[in-house]
Amino acid sequence: MQRKIIILLATFVCAFCFCGAVSAATPINTNHTSTTKISNVALTKVNQANPAVDGSRVVWEQLVSTNHSVIYEKNLASGYIGKVYSSKQNQYSPDISGTRIVWTQVASNGHSSIYERNLASGFIGMVSSSTQNQNEPKIYGTIIVWSQYNGKTSAIYEKNLLTGHVAKVMASTTNQNNPNIAGSRVVWVQSTKTGQTILEKNLGNGSILKVTSSTEALYYPVISGTRIVWQQNTSTNYAIFTKDLFTSTIKKVFPSAEAQWTPAISANRIVWQQGGLDGVIYMKNLSTGVTSKIYSTNHAQFTPAIYGNLVVWSQENSAGNWYIYMENLVTGKISRLT
Repeated sequence: MQRKIIILLATFVCAFCFCGAVSAATPINTNHTSTTKISNVALTKVNQANPAVDGSRVVWEQLVSTNHSVIYEKNLASGYIGKVYSSKQNQYSPDISGTRIVWTQVASNGHSSIYERNLASGFIGMVSSSTQNQNEPKIYGTIIVWSQYNGKTSAIYEKNLLTGHVAKVMASTTNQNNPNIAGSRVVWVQSTKTGQTILEKNLGNGSILKVTSSTEALYYPVISGTRIVWQQNTSTNYAIFTKDLFTSTIKKVFPSAEAQWTPAISANRIVWQQGGLDGVIYMKNLSTGVTSKIYSTNHAQFTPAIYGNLVVWSQENSAGNWYIYMENLVTGKISRLT
């Protein structure tokens, strides 16, 4: 849960703390989703954070006026906006791949489970029922990974939606957190008393690779193709690093005296938040070597995500509310999502 600890430094995430709700609904098979019209009046009463994007769909957390956290999605092609799953339970940490959306849902007793919705079939349900707490879901295609806590340590689990197979990614007595997946490769942080290691497993052949180790803190690695990017505590600040699995070369993405947070990657583009509570989103194109701000503004920006030519992030306005913004890197158009 290192990510939550870091993001709590920002005031907007304080509103997104787990607060629980009533018990979980049973799995539902339906093609109906309630459409929510978001007016300018309603927008003054919500906060939006932690976006994820894939293809023409964006998902995010939305805190409504009742302090209830809900997952929303927008279809950029049709303009449709709606709740992914109406529930009185709090929902967090969405991710999306194609027409499948996953998120963490928290019951009134504080127990957290991973849910999935298939927008094509309408299926909604728990990914894997467990008495253990589940968090940090990520999805790629038909594979979902998450962190599961047994009361002593956390382990990374994976589920193949085609076969129904559920298993630990790697058996270990040490803490495992911050999973991410792309293709058949899973990455995560493994912690001991003396340091942390980022590991990568190829689900296709079962091989496990040590990406990097440090006595300093390592946070939420992300992967695209054969490139892995992560946030690392250095002697002076947090910095974003990358490793090419073909060359085994590790480099800082963009040397800077400012703190760098929450990286995301898609093909040759890396995005991250740089600076303190008033930080902004940066992007580096690894093909050209060019690094630039996504959108220059005097409002704080956090938690970027990227897919192809689309970048999304959460941005504060002058009233202290947070909304999801998007830039099309081809057209250069920047807009608020809702």
